[in-house]
Amino acid sequence: MDNIQFTKEYISDRIKEIGVDEFKQVCMDFTNICSKSELLEASRQIGVTVKKGQGKGVYWIMKE
Repeated sequence: MDNIQFTKEYISDRIKEIGVDEFKQVCMDFTNICSKSELLEASRQIGVTVKKGQGKGVYWIMKE
């Protein structure tokens, strides 16, 4: 499995596990998971938006 596919599954699994808030977003730490470019490609493929959070490797994932 390539890293983009792994990242897509990681995002989907984490959303199922912890859910999203009232704004349809969740904060996730991608440190040691993937690069920024892999995250952006994976998120584009599954239809979510990514915004940088606080800290290294931390991003907000927003469902559309």
